[in-house]
Amino acid sequence: MNISTSIQRILMGSISVVIILIFFQPDIPFVVSLSENTIWIIFSLIIFSIFFMIIKKSNLVYFMMFSAAILTLFLKDSSNENLMFHGKDINSSSLHIMHFNILDVEESKENFLKKIEDSDPDIVSCQELSPAWNKFLNKTLKQRYPYTLSINQFDPDAKLVFSKYKFEKKDTFYLSGHPQLDAIIQFEDNLVNILFTYVLPYSMAGENAGNHYQLEDLTDYIKKKEKMPIMIVGEFNQVYWAKRVRTFLYDTKLNNARRSVSFAVRNPLDHMFYSKQLRCLKLGEIFDDSSNHIGVEGVFKLVR
Repeated sequence: MNISTSIQRILMGSISVVIILIFFQPDIPFVVSLSENTIWIIFSLIIFSIFFMIIKKSNLVYFMMFSAAILTLFLKDSSNENLMFHGKDINSSSLHIMHFNILDVEESKENFLKKIEDSDPDIVSCQELSPAWNKFLNKTLKQRYPYTLSINQFDPDAKLVFSKYKFEKKDTFYLSGHPQLDAIIQFEDNLVNILFTYVLPYSMAGENAGNHYQLEDLTDYIKKKEKMPIMIVGEFNQVYWAKRVRTFLYDTKLNNARRSVSFAVRNPLDHMFYSKQLRCLKLGEIFDDSSNHIGVEGVFKLVR
């Protein structure tokens, strides 16, 4: 197949522009959406490189593979490079947290409950749940998890947290007027601060509404806190390589618990971030019986 030199140059130039936009992410809705689909862009570049290999266009093959490699390194740089898997550590004293977005759950409540019982985490975080779900979970989990936090309302701000650890301190703080949960537990003779947050989607623009303002508020809130191990668990409605999230992690000196993301998983919008006094031993996706992503779970240990 004959592809003119000018068409090849236009194709390579267009891909170069896409890569630059993903790297720098100007605050434009189209670019934000483009960045969120970086994984699929990488996949497409690999497919195109195979196609050009078949039609023997070596210069395009090299360019496509190089572009895919550049974007892969970009994602890797935004991921958790310090994540370490140690089976013996996971089985020793560790903090196991499961986080769910109940709005995504399509299976029965009984099957959902069984997932929690089988994993037996120390803390269960639920967001975007209806009053009916709130009532069901309180009824079924309260005996196993005697300590709870709750924002009981019927909107994205609704939150419910169960814990085996007593809350040494609990509070509500606000991001652009939206309530979030702040708790301190005693873990291995150390106080650990855990924030349960919901950051509004990017599409909810406007003064003091969009995630840009909320992440700025969250950054300021964290910087004013006492120096202790801290974790943030919740929905950020942005991928972890989004410019706003990368800026947030840089400003707060927090680590991203995710090490990678699969083509088989939707864009990761729920996250666990943690300070340097902690180590992430495990981070995994949670699926319902219909293979829908409904949450994320992590295992953490104090750094000694």
